[in-house]
Amino acid sequence: MDMQEMFQRSRYDAGLSQQKVADLMKVSKSTVQNWENGTSVPTFDKIIEWFKVLGVPMYPYLMKLAYPKELADVSADSDIAELRKGLNKLVDELDDFHAKELFFLLSGTHGSSPTGNMDLSAAYLHLPLANRVIIAENILANYEMMEALGQIHNTQHVLPATQTLKRSIDTARTAAMAGKNSYIEE
Repeated sequence: MDMQEMFQRSRYDAGLSQQKVADLMKVSKSTVQNWENGTSVPTFDKIIEWFKVLGVPMYPYLMKLAYPKELADVSADSDIAELRKGLNKLVDELDDFHAKELFFLLSGTHGSSPTGNMDLSAAYLHLPLANRVIIAENILANYEMMEALGQIHNTQHVLPATQTLKRSIDTARTAAMAGKNSYIEE
């Protein structure tokens, strides 16, 4: 995927016209067309704004831009060898904290089934964003209460980044209230 395709595909995935994106970003339609045809490249701030306006997650598009060979055609429908290769690339790009967090989720050392956790996450992610916000707020409130009461289990393992979670919930709530079904963490 190149930059042009990233802009075209993400806008298409969001279901927005060039004119609508231009209006939302307060730029001309020709500016959006120039970004999509490669005549010009927006600033990094404008790229972030692009994805916020579209309401689609930026990360998958940027990963495909950064690793076009490894991730170009990888999706959940890919053959298992390509899927594993793409998954390995995504895991390799995790920072240390999130690598530890992923290991904790998949290792089973928390007493829950790793596949059950993945199934639960998949079911959660298929819910409308407004429902996901309510569930996340509930989980965070329960976590903070149990933490205050000293009743958190597995404290020897990586603990969640609650400030990041709060920011994600706030961003998701704003997006859900705007009628969107996805959000981008600021």
